[in-house]
Amino acid sequence: MFLRIKTLANKIIRHIVLYLQVPNISWVRELKYYGADSYQIRYNKSDQTITFTELNVTLHKKTHSFFLERVNTAFELQKRCNAFFGNENERIFIKINDLKLFITTAQEFSIIYEIFALQCYNYLTRKSSVVIDIGFNVGYASLFFAQNPDIVKIYSYEPFSNTYKNGLLNISANPSISDKIMPFNYGVSDNNQSLLIGYSDTLKGHNTIVDQNSNVKYDLKERIETIDIKDIISDVKRNHPQHDIIAKIDCEGNEYAILEKLHSCEQIKYLKVIMIEWHHKGATPITEILKRNNFEIFSVDSKGHIGLIYAINSN
Repeated sequence: MFLRIKTLANKIIRHIVLYLQVPNISWVRELKYYGADSYQIRYNKSDQTITFTELNVTLHKKTHSFFLERVNTAFELQKRCNAFFGNENERIFIKINDLKLFITTAQEFSIIYEIFALQCYNYLTRKSSVVIDIGFNVGYASLFFAQNPDIVKIYSYEPFSNTYKNGLLNISANPSISDKIMPFNYGVSDNNQSLLIGYSDTLKGHNTIVDQNSNVKYDLKERIETIDIKDIISDVKRNHPQHDIIAKIDCEGNEYAILEKLHSCEQIKYLKVIMIEWHHKGATPITEILKRNNFEIFSVDSKGHIGLIYAINSN
């Protein structure tokens, strides 16, 4: 009984201390809910904003609540990547390795963490290469590749217009390397087609042109266009006959159709490296195609329904 009373008393004291620090009950509830109440926080009564002093980032209640969902990730990025944060024109940005990246949703923290903290696309080569980025999203991976001096060009594809526009904003924020990236507002598939597709503006990483996730609320609709992967490979090969071609494929389920097409039209042989995030159907359909085409494969099954495959052409 004494321990329970003591625990309750400590909880009440922490709540009072937090309220004295942030005298706004709405902010206090959110800070407690997301476990963000243990950091140094400064409250501005005039505009009802809070500032995480250790991150030097200010949050507005109406537009930046998403940050609280991933505030622990923000501190981890600060620690692991020497990142720092800031505000610009009501947007929040993160700077990592001289890259400036705007963040608009909680999910984008996860994408940044995978790319920059876990280094999931950190392929190193001594040869000049070009990248085909299928699943450009908001441009984080393309900018990661663009920092590599051995990568001379990145061709990036994103079918959803709002996501694409956010990607253009990130590219323009990094003018020293922006000319290396050539973005296209198209999806990539096994044929050319026009589709009316539902999408989410807050879960951009789950948007897909096939097999939509029943757990995601696709509250918007858009007509998107897709380009046949065969045409893309042909164009890149013609423009870069002496360069290795690296394909990064993260397109939420359409990777299976893309790999099947590359195999059937015999263009997979032009790819030196393939980095794929697979979904739903498992790794086997992809690894079988890669093995038949003499790729060396490293496969990571991290969650049972999603995983990464890294493959190098051994021809």
